[in-house]
Amino acid sequence: MDYKNTLEAILGNVEEIKVILTGFASDKKIHAIEMDLALEKVRNLYDIMLMLKQTYPEEKKGPVKNSEGAKENIPADDIKTVSDRFKSHTASIHDSLTRSQQYEELSEKLKSKPILDIGNAIGVNDKFIFIKELFNGDANMYRNTIEVLNNVTNFNDAYNYLIGNFDWDMDSPLVQILLDLIRRKLIINKNE
Repeated sequence: MDYKNTLEAILGNVEEIKVILTGFASDKKIHAIEMDLALEKVRNLYDIMLMLKQTYPEEKKGPVKNSEGAKENIPADDIKTVSDRFKSHTASIHDSLTRSQQYEELSEKLKSKPILDIGNAIGVNDKFIFIKELFNGDANMYRNTIEVLNNVTNFNDAYNYLIGNFDWDMDSPLVQILLDLIRRKLIINKNE
């Protein structure tokens, strides 16, 4: 299909869609057959537009008419598109809400917030990881240890209990998470 025939087919489809849509506006109820016909016309228009795009791909330079109607070759970078007119130079709401500094500040505030119960502060995923990695799959040992840690009176007693009863690498990230929870329960609440 040549360029002229393709454009005529596009305009014909647009006119047919316009007639159908005008009928939608005048009727109080849209019948399923009319809706299907309209959708088919839109699909057909889409397919023809794709054919047009494949037949005539964008070029780096192309003839553009100036204000006097004469054709000029203008670099593609100088041609303004519809999206250029609507592009905003200010930050979007999404950009302003996703500032990493805000999240870091919130994270620091939550990390320093006191807790009343160590067991309640441990998430479900962390609980399963603690039981598997630190307590060798023994859920009872985990519960007993958390109960002991909730009842100690200072951080040093909790730390000594862990060192005396477990052969853990106290510098491992998992143990550090548990120690941070103990600190939040004992040191922050008691202002030690």
